[in-house]
Amino acid sequence: MYARLTLTILLGVSFFNCRGQDTLGVYKEIIQGITSCETIYIRENANFSGISFKNEALFPCNRFLNIAGFGSAQFNAQADFYNAQFESRAYFRLAQFNSRAYFRLAQFKSLADFYNTQFNARAYFRSSQFESRVDFRLAQFKSLADFNSAQFDARANFSLSQYDSLADFSSAQFHAQVDLSSVQFHALTEFNSAQFDAQANFYEAQFDARANFRLSQFRSIADFSASQFDARVNFSTVHFHSQANFSSAQFKSQANFESAQFDAHVDFSNAQFHAQAYFSQASFNGKTNFRGATLPETLYFNNIKEIHKDEIIDFTFCELDSFQTSCAIDLVDTEISKIKLNYSSFQLIFPDSNYTFRKKSNTYEQLLKTQKDYGFTTGYENLDKEYKEFKYIYHPSNNSSFITRCVNFTANVLQKYWWDYGYKKSKILWWSLFFWSIFSIINWLFFDVMNKGVYEIDYIFNPHKKHAKYIKVGLGRMQYKFNIGLQQIVPAVIYTALIFFGLKISVEKINYKNIPGAIYIYSQYLLGLVCIAFIANYIILS
Repeated sequence: MYARLTLTILLGVSFFNCRGQDTLGVYKEIIQGITSCETIYIRENANFSGISFKNEALFPCNRFLNIAGFGSAQFNAQADFYNAQFESRAYFRLAQFNSRAYFRLAQFKSLADFYNTQFNARAYFRSSQFESRVDFRLAQFKSLADFNSAQFDARANFSLSQYDSLADFSSAQFHAQVDLSSVQFHALTEFNSAQFDAQANFYEAQFDARANFRLSQFRSIADFSASQFDARVNFSTVHFHSQANFSSAQFKSQANFESAQFDAHVDFSNAQFHAQAYFSQASFNGKTNFRGATLPETLYFNNIKEIHKDEIIDFTFCELDSFQTSCAIDLVDTEISKIKLNYSSFQLIFPDSNYTFRKKSNTYEQLLKTQKDYGFTTGYENLDKEYKEFKYIYHPSNNSSFITRCVNFTANVLQKYWWDYGYKKSKILWWSLFFWSIFSIINWLFFDVMNKGVYEIDYIFNPHKKHAKYIKVGLGRMQYKFNIGLQQIVPAVIYTALIFFGLKISVEKINYKNIPGAIYIYSQYLLGLVCIAFIANYIILS
């Protein structure tokens, strides 16, 4: 009691008549005998403005009944305001804390002014309570800024403040409007389980490192427009009770909105997603706007819990980044009839190994229906070709038989490269020309052997042998003679055409003693019949 009374007299008389003098030593000497945190009442205006505290500034459990003025003060050692109560206005404007600042459990019942205050070491505001306005505009936190479980009952202004180390607002409660516009977070930022009961303004906020908002509650407007996230940001399980504005926001790394709940209008217009965007199990209970947004590399839009019955989520006005050809998207177990997209800018993915063939097929078929309903011809074509290839390669029957797997694989290769699953029938003409050319070259090189020794066509012009030119390849009995005479090119081409494009061949003229030659003749003929059939089909349908 004696120490407390002496301190009250000293603060009321000596401190406030000695502005600018180092009276902290006297103050420290008086409280050395106090072993517990007893409430010390400071009844007069406490004016420490401009004072430089060379030693520790210890104000634990002090109760400032009038104005507490620490404006432009400099704290060169630890500043302890643990459990302090400020009944009137508290001014720390332009103050500088060069060592740790403790405001844990402090109560500010009137204005708390930390405008342009500089914290060069750790600042602890954990579980502190601000019952009136608080101003941290332009404040600089060079080390840890701990606002964990802090409570803000009136307007809180953090605009233009800067955080060079961890900024921890986990479990903080903002019962009135909070302004975090143009704030710069240069290190990890934690808003996990934070509660915003009024408008939260993060306009043009800059997050250079990871930012976590997991389990937070936004009961009024959440404005993240034009904000920039340079590293991963986590909004998973966040509940937006009112409008959520992410227009023109930039997500340069992973953006996680898994299980987020949007109860009202959510605006991602002109937002830029540059990596992965997770919306799995999210709920959209109001209007959703992605108009002008830049699509991410991968969009996880699977297992969407709810889309408002009167709303369609429209991705048709989204854009691809300059280096992208498509956006990979997962739509499994989402009501695809409520999604509007042109598949020419997307590609389905199934990243979960637990997805069954049936579940994947359902996704393809539902999306094919929407492509057809909206008249997206190119998107429908791209998706249909993917689906056909998917069925050939991943059909469950492939797992039961090696032969079935080989047959399906071969069928897929033929369908894909022969005529692009029926979407480019003109490719048949080019394939026919290609095979005709290949067979013509072979028949030219072996023209005498083919026309005289395997399958002779009497009326084919055969230049006189004196004009023929040959080269010999091989040794001894393994020596072969190849025709290189230009005079035989035209006869060889005609010879090939009569076999390749002929509707029938004279089987009795084939020399079956030459088995390889006979097989070769039939190969030309049968492949030619296939080409003719496809060409006829192409001409009729055209």
